[in-house]
Amino acid sequence: MTDSQKKDFKDIGLTCFPWIGNNYENGGIFNKKILILGESHYGTDKDAWFNENLTRLSIQQKIGEATGENGKFYKKAFHTNIFKAFNEKPATNENKVDFWHSVAYFNYVQGSVGDKPRVRPIKEDWEKSFQPTLDSIKLLKPDLIVVLGYTLWKNIWHRFENDVYEKTTFNNNHNIHKLRTDNNPLMFCIKHPSSGFSSNYFRPEILKYINEK
Repeated sequence: MTDSQKKDFKDIGLTCFPWIGNNYENGGIFNKKILILGESHYGTDKDAWFNENLTRLSIQQKIGEATGENGKFYKKAFHTNIFKAFNEKPATNENKVDFWHSVAYFNYVQGSVGDKPRVRPIKEDWEKSFQPTLDSIKLLKPDLIVVLGYTLWKNIWHRFENDVYEKTTFNNNHNIHKLRTDNNPLMFCIKHPSSGFSSNYFRPEILKYINEK
């Protein structure tokens, strides 16, 4: 990420810089600019890892690119499930690198939701985080946005100016939407990729919209 990009995201109020893969701009392995939108981070200023680079570090640790980690690949079911939901390829280190360098990723909620996992955002978190998220989408200009989690979707979709593009059942009847931004990206949600998540179930639907012309 360039210094100019960092300044742009800081100016719009993003707390943590987004992960932007090296091949995101040209579509990478998908030939399409894909943004994955998560929910939130946790932690406090007392945690050495909790800073503006947290989102980027969380991905770098999964693909062996964290500074000082000597190429160590961290394993976490959340990120592996995301990879498998977007890929028919095996989850090798090489394929993980190719995937994450093909997409962008950041969390909707700005700031921390608490000092430990499983703390949920409050009403003010959803409200104050909308504008930085919208402005980030305008900067990233994705073709497709995949939202992680039905609770996240329920709290944010109506905040965007959008039209229903296609009615669906696979994602709990939350449908496919088209945002009324400059490049009108498609946006839809999938179940949160944690416990009880089936990548095999969601993969055909995700790839359908990735491959749609």
